Amino acid sequence: MTQNPNRTSAGQPRILHIQDVELDRAAHRVRVRGRVFALPPKEYDLLEMLMLNAGTVLDRQQLLQLWPDPERADPKTVDVHVLRLRRKIERNRSRPTHIRAVRGLGYVFDTEPTAPAYNQTSGGV
Repeated sequence: MTQNPNRTSAGQPRILHIQDVELDRAAHRVRVRGRVFALPPKEYDLLEMLMLNAGTVLDRQQLLQLWPDPERADPKTVDVHVLRLRRKIERNRSRPTHIRAVRGLGYVFDTEPTAPAYNQTSGGV
């Protein structure tokens, strides 16, 4: 059986493309508005998780599952990593159009720049 070049070995899409962000999962490369970024591993993992769940609010506890010991990790760690990621991918960090905080709930990767609606999957932040 031949592997589809557009899919990972797990059968998931090799390239995620939402708005002007492209995540090449095979090459571990991020391209935003044509500019290629090298992200540290946790920022890459966080972006991948948010993009795979685009349009769905993920709370800090869900995002902390990316860390080796999520039960002992400080939930504010997620906030710091989101801030760093926004510095790299957002045109205007004070008005993010990609990764948006949903007060009391968590973070969502918007599928459209002005997408006000989202799916809620869990409790609060």
